[in-house]
Amino acid sequence: MQSSVLAFITTLAGIPTVLCLWPLLDNPRFPRRLRGLCAISFLGLLVIGAWAGLLGWMEGKMLDRSVAGPGYDWSDNPAFAGFCVVYFLCGAVSGIYGSVILWLLSAFTNSPAKLANYVGLMKGTIAAGM
Repeated sequence: MQSSVLAFITTLAGIPTVLCLWPLLDNPRFPRRLRGLCAISFLGLLVIGAWAGLLGWMEGKMLDRSVAGPGYDWSDNPAFAGFCVVYFLCGAVSGIYGSVILWLLSAFTNSPAKLANYVGLMKGTIAAGM
């Protein structure tokens, strides 16, 4: 499968999931701590669901590292559908993870200068890891 289709699926998954979480994170009716705990819980459930889906999809597949993996195409209806669902869930996890982490960093302080330092440290750490 082309990487452009996979990038489209990831983006298609990330946008709606972040937009669904946004009203919860920015709702002033709830305390900041409760919003953070709800977001982390939602993220944890989504990660567990994505991993369970991945393990379920991989079950029954003969995995041999000495052989190149199969390529999936639009015409492989059942195999492609399962692969697409798993990839969609992983894209949703990626989008939610980034949003929740940035929200948690923003909850540390109300000072824009300190917040810029925290985000710079986080982005620098991510860049160093890559």
